[in-house]
Amino acid sequence: MKKKLRAYAVADEAALVRFKPAVIRALEAIHLRSGGRYSAERVFEVLREQIRQPQVFALWLALDVDLLAQGPPVKAVVGLLTLCLVPDEVGMVVAYLSRAWIAPGYNGEPFDLAMPLVKRWAAERGAVELIVTTERRTAAVSGQRSAASGGKAESRKLSAESLGLQGLVAYARWMERRGFEMGGTTFSMRLKP
Repeated sequence: MKKKLRAYAVADEAALVRFKPAVIRALEAIHLRSGGRYSAERVFEVLREQIRQPQVFALWLALDVDLLAQGPPVKAVVGLLTLCLVPDEVGMVVAYLSRAWIAPGYNGEPFDLAMPLVKRWAAERGAVELIVTTERRTAAVSGQRSAASGGKAESRKLSAESLGLQGLVAYARWMERRGFEMGGTTFSMRLKP
């Protein structure tokens, strides 16, 4: 049975403060996975400043309606995403999905619910593209696959060439020499005006 969810279109500062413990919990979970350099409290204060700029920044909170009815509202927050608008290299506005968190047990439902709102919000502000960077590695993806005989797990490495990224190899090596690391994969989606 699907969980009953409701999403705020965009949380304002009052909602951010009302749900502060849940937002802090989400930020801590994000930073545990990404090795964040700043405390969740510090990032919360940055969010508070950013949310005061509703033309270029938005925060969505997904709420579980059943949990909302049962107890403290902060326990009902099951998803969080933040979006900011930035110009790209040619001056076009793109929407960058900068933070995302889903409570354990909810899979993608909170994001499925929020994505039409996110895309509409970004398009209404002139964004031509939605961009997100994931934790997936690009140059050397490690994977597990089951061997055909005996069901043994076999580890394999995929090279940039095997992923069809031959043209990016020299560029990636140049970036690595400058101290950059390949820490994620960027995805983009064109937005309809």
